[in-house]
Amino acid sequence: MSARLESETIDQLTDSLQEKMIEVQKEYNRKIKLAQLEGDLEKLKAVMKEMQEKLEEVTQQYQQTTLELVEEKTAGLKHPEKKAYDDSLTEINLELLSYDGDRDILIEMGEDPVFQQILSEVFAHEHPYNTRKELLKSSLRLSPKIAPHIHEMGEECKRKLGLHANVEFYVYQDTQFNAFCYPPKDDSVYIMLTSGILEKFSNDELQFVIGHEIGHYVLGHHRWPIGPILDFSQGRLSPVQAMKLYSWKRNAEISADRIGYLCCENFDAVSNAFFKLSSGVTDSSLEFKVSEYIDQFKELKAEMLKDADPDNESYNPQDWYSSHPFSPMRIQALELFSRSETFNQLVGKEGGEITEGEMEKEIKSVMSLMEPNYMDDDSEVGHEIQKFLFCGGYTIAASNGVVEESEVQALGSLVKAEMFTELLPQVKDKSIPELLQMTAQFAKTLNLHMAYISKLNVIKDLAVISYSDGSIDQEEVEVLYAISHMLQIYPDFVDQVLHDANQGMD
Repeated sequence: MSARLESETIDQLTDSLQEKMIEVQKEYNRKIKLAQLEGDLEKLKAVMKEMQEKLEEVTQQYQQTTLELVEEKTAGLKHPEKKAYDDSLTEINLELLSYDGDRDILIEMGEDPVFQQILSEVFAHEHPYNTRKELLKSSLRLSPKIAPHIHEMGEECKRKLGLHANVEFYVYQDTQFNAFCYPPKDDSVYIMLTSGILEKFSNDELQFVIGHEIGHYVLGHHRWPIGPILDFSQGRLSPVQAMKLYSWKRNAEISADRIGYLCCENFDAVSNAFFKLSSGVTDSSLEFKVSEYIDQFKELKAEMLKDADPDNESYNPQDWYSSHPFSPMRIQALELFSRSETFNQLVGKEGGEITEGEMEKEIKSVMSLMEPNYMDDDSEVGHEIQKFLFCGGYTIAASNGVVEESEVQALGSLVKAEMFTELLPQVKDKSIPELLQMTAQFAKTLNLHMAYISKLNVIKDLAVISYSDGSIDQEEVEVLYAISHMLQIYPDFVDQVLHDANQGMD
């Protein structure tokens, strides 16, 4: 007899437990009576022991299932006492809408006194900037008379979001598909669109893009300008904090996508917009299917489980890599959102295929492809990765001739205390060639046991660490090139990551 308990709520689970225990007791009471009638004392003891074990098994199953239910129900719950967003900007519930990975880092970093000090310095030294004046000088304002359909989209987004701000649109000549939301001023939101995206995107696709950019405004993502934060940090941010900052930047795109979808509510149009953005193809002769696009993500995830040949042109994940999540990841995250109870609640409907907790858990799994999960890996390979990061980071720090104490302490946050005390004496006073040789020894393990895309994550994190003081010199870049070569990664990936590190939110 199985002790499995199937329930959807705690109350149902409790009822199921009582029913199961009664069922167990009835079954074993019959066996006990039979043993008593036979006068078999040993059999009686064995049956009673078996009954006790079965009851304990049912109880343990109840406790385990209770924990799973509680975890599922609370995994995506927001904590109203810790607000991450300004709820006066819109009528929608931003705490409910936002992706946990965005919101949780906002709260965590927002409570960090060092980070808050850096942020206050950034805004204290900010030069007065007349956004509207600069936009009028460099681009064309899309007035309601020039582009009535664009303003209709803006008004529709404002209505659906209950937005308390004016929205102005600008366009500049560029065949690339892009859009930006500039820092607001005087309760006005300024959205820049390229001529390419205006000409090649349908109205529904544009409405998603416009909603996405408004999403960055209402979620206050402009409050964390990564470039200036790193410029002012001067090494005060630890490598882990710098990596977390870039993780937040990717996660913020997931939240902004949700607002874009609320404005559009046409999943096919959103899927087509992602397809155009990632492929650059707008030819109607190509039939795009969202299921195939999501399958592309599944193929990527499968590739992570095995080593891939970096020379194989059919598998080149570094072409997809950026501070933004891969498009297949974003569209799968949005597809989960569209099926959730959360989305239905936000648009005033009931039901949904998946709960808040299920949605956030699945999206976290999707986004984990770009996160440094090796930081908490206690396996032998995990230790080798941390040693590689420490030695590689120390080599980069030493490339300009002097390793500051603050740099040593910062690198210490990447590894466990006992590993730090073991490694530091080994790297001190060594020349750059000697340090590179040490790093290369650890690289051998990574090449044997890590998938190619996971090695890209390691190089990305080393580049972020190098740039965490707001600048990086040519000597440091050369060392990064050498380290990437150890992992069989082309140096142009380093250039790509460093370029992305210096870009703002769009």
